[in-house]
Amino acid sequence: MNAQIESAINDLTNAKDLMVRALGNTPDDRVSWSPGGNARTALQNVTHSAFSLDFISTMLRGKPYPAPTMAETDAEFLGMEKPYNTRELALGLL
Repeated sequence: MNAQIESAINDLTNAKDLMVRALGNTPDDRVSWSPGGNARTALQNVTHSAFSLDFISTMLRGKPYPAPTMAETDAEFLGMEKPYNTRELALGLL
C-alpha cells in the first residue's frame, strides 16, 4: 500500500478516536438533541460517521462502495444507522 493511502487510513483511525472522546464528553441531555428539522443528533452523527469512516477505509484499500447512486447510499445508511440508538451502541461501531 502506498504511503499516502496508509497516512489517510491512519487519519481515519485518529478521527474515530476523537469521535469516541467527543461523544464521551457530550452531556447525556445533548446526546439525542437535534437543532431541528432533518438535522442529526450527536448520536446519529457518530453512528453515521462510524459507518462512513469504515467505508472510506475500505474504498482506500481498493474496494468500491456497492451502491450506484448517492440517493441509494443515503437510504442504505439511514437503514443501517437506525438501530444504534444509545451511546454504547454507537461507540461500539467505532
